[in-house]
Amino acid sequence: MSNDIQTKVREVKTAQASGDASVAEITADDSVTQDICMPDICRDKAEVIYILLTVGDFFEAGQEMLRVEDGPNSMVIPAPFAGTVVEVKVAVGDKVSEGTALFVATSVEA
Repeated sequence: MSNDIQTKVREVKTAQASGDASVAEITADDSVTQDICMPDICRDKAEVIYILLTVGDFFEAGQEMLRVEDGPNSMVIPAPFAGTVVEVKVAVGDKVSEGTALFVATSVEA
């Protein structure tokens, strides 16, 4: 990820923390918005038990995004790429299965 994008993320977070409502989202010439979907890791539907990211959060590839529970098993759902959360599509308690959109995120292509 380029330093320019990391700098933009810091600037947006600073503006959001200071209450600057004009900052809505992070955009860059080399960014792409895409869904992050539930991978095929459980037998049936799993319940979302914890969401670790919110809109505007920057995340690294492999970072834990949320946790789901399938019966006695608790599983971590990692980020498939680095980016910034644009929308959270699920809530704690939702039942999800393979292919369910979990987040919309702006990714940065290398």
